[in-house]
Amino acid sequence: MESQMPATKKYLKLFAAALLAVLALVASLVYFSPERKLVRYVETGFTQVAEEVNKNEVFQNYAQLDRETVDYVEEHRKLEEEAKKIEDQFSLGAGVLKVMLYDSLSELDRKKNTEGLKEIANEVKYPPIIRSLAINFLVGNYELDFIEKPNYPRDLLFIGENFGNLLTEAHDDVELAIRRLNERSYEIFPNPLSAYRIAKWYAGELYKNPDASPEQKKSLVDTMNRYVYEGDTLFDTIGKQNNILTPIQMIGLMYELKARINHLSGGEAEETRKLFERSIAALRTPPVTAHQIVYMERATMYYHSFLMRENMVSSEYIQNNFRTRYDYLTNEQEPRKRNVRYISRLIAARDSTRADYPFLDFNRADIENINKFDPEFGKIIANLDLRKYVQGYPIESSLFGTITPTSKP
Repeated sequence: MESQMPATKKYLKLFAAALLAVLALVASLVYFSPERKLVRYVETGFTQVAEEVNKNEVFQNYAQLDRETVDYVEEHRKLEEEAKKIEDQFSLGAGVLKVMLYDSLSELDRKKNTEGLKEIANEVKYPPIIRSLAINFLVGNYELDFIEKPNYPRDLLFIGENFGNLLTEAHDDVELAIRRLNERSYEIFPNPLSAYRIAKWYAGELYKNPDASPEQKKSLVDTMNRYVYEGDTLFDTIGKQNNILTPIQMIGLMYELKARINHLSGGEAEETRKLFERSIAALRTPPVTAHQIVYMERATMYYHSFLMRENMVSSEYIQNNFRTRYDYLTNEQEPRKRNVRYISRLIAARDSTRADYPFLDFNRADIENINKFDPEFGKIIANLDLRKYVQGYPIESSLFGTITPTSKP
C-alpha cells in the first residue's frame, strides 16, 4: 500500500489540474459567451451616456425637473442654448442633448418633437445607443399621447423615410407597426425597455386570441418569454436602483410593463399586483420629479383598472386613491402644470368604441368600471373637454389654431 501512495497523489494532482482547467474553460466560455458580450456591450453604452449626463449641469437639471416649478418652455430654451455650444454634432454628448431637446417639446410642439427624434433615429452617424434611445422616446410618446387630431401614430409618427413603410407593411395595424419599431430599437442597441415592449405585444396577442390552437399559443408564449428573459438580463445589468443610468421613471416603467405582460398573458393575479406595486413604489422614490409624476399617473391607471377588472379592490379603496385627481381635474391648473397627454388618455378611453383602444388593458370598459366604483370621478371624466383644458397652453395653437390668453392685459 505504501508503494502505491505516491502514484495516487500524482493522479489526484493530475485530476485536480484537469478539473481546474475545465472550470477555467467553462468560466471563459461564460465570460466570452454571446450573452455575456451583449451584456458588457450594453453596460458600457449606458455607462458612457451616464458620464455625459454627469458632465453637464443642464442635462442633470432636465433629468431631475421639479414637479412644482417645472416649465417646459424655459427648459427647452436652456437646452437650445446648450445646443449652440456643440462642436461635434454627432458625438455621444450631442446625441444625449438632442434627445432631451426634442423630448422637452413633447407637450409643446408634437410635430417638431416627432420629426426631431425621427431624424436622430435615421442618422447612422449617431452612436447606436442614441438612435435606439430616440426610438424609445417616440414609442413612449405613442404610449402617452391620444390626442385625436392630428393623430400621433398615423399623422406624425408613421410618415416619412424609414417610418411610413412600417404602417403600410403592417396593413394599417398600428400596434404591429409599433412592435416592429421596438424591434428596430432593439436591433440597433439592445435595451430592456424595447425587450419588454416587444414581449407585451405577444402577451396582447394571447389576450386577444383565447381560442388559438395549442401550437399558436406555445409560439406566442415562447417568443414572449424570450424577450422577457432578455429584458430581465439587461435590466439586472443596468441596475434597479435610482441612478443616472436608469432614471427612476424608467425603473417604474419597466416594472409596469412586466405587470401588464403578466396580466395580459394570463399570469397569476397576485404576481401582477406585486409587479404593479413595485412600479409605483419606485416612482414614489423622493425627490419625486416631474418625469416621475407622468409615469406614476400612468402606472396607477393601469393598476387600478387591473384591480377593478379582477374584483380585487373595494369602492372605498378606489375613491380614496382617486381623491387627489379630483382636485387636479376640477381646479384650473396654470398652463405649465397641465398634463395634456394624461387628459387625452382619459378622453380616448371614454369615447372609444373598440375593445383595444387606447389599450387592451385600458379602454371604455375600464371607464365604465370607474363609474361603478367611483361615480363622482366618473362624472369628472364624462365632462372632460380637451379644447377647454389646453386653453393658454403652447400646444393649443397646433391643435386648434389659436392660443387663448390666460389673463387679461
